[in-house]
Amino acid sequence: MDSYAESDSTGPSAPDEEALHDEHEPTLDEVVSEFMALGDHATDYAVAKVDAIRARFRGLLVGIAVRLCGVVLAVITVGSLWLSFLHGVRGGLEAATGRAWLGDLLTGVLGLGAAWVGMRIYRSRMAQRAREHVVRKHERRKNKQARRDRHAPDRPARRAA
Repeated sequence: MDSYAESDSTGPSAPDEEALHDEHEPTLDEVVSEFMALGDHATDYAVAKVDAIRARFRGLLVGIAVRLCGVVLAVITVGSLWLSFLHGVRGGLEAATGRAWLGDLLTGVLGLGAAWVGMRIYRSRMAQRAREHVVRKHERRKNKQARRDRHAPDRPARRAA
């Protein structure tokens, strides 16, 4: 027998009319209400994401500010220690030579010489890093070209320039 109803002589009967109407068909107001609820959920999600981005950005700015203050304090500390050192050198040279102007002159020359040596070391390191960067870049390009040539053996190999 059919699961819907008992069959009669004309064949199986249609589903029970009352069973079909038990399911609630949503009205237009209910559908609109559901879409509005979806919109509210999407808005809440977007607001939460924006708040998370704001909090992350605020934390980033606070971290930068704290590091910047630390760098400023370190520069001030090193600067004051350097000035104290130079003052002591000047005093020692003044006492050794017996002339105040000679102590100031020799301290200035030594300070400028130290700055010149420091700049030379810095410039040579930066030039070395630049050369290494160029070498790495050309090696990457060469390796990429070699991989490309391996994958396409029917193409003629490029000559290195």
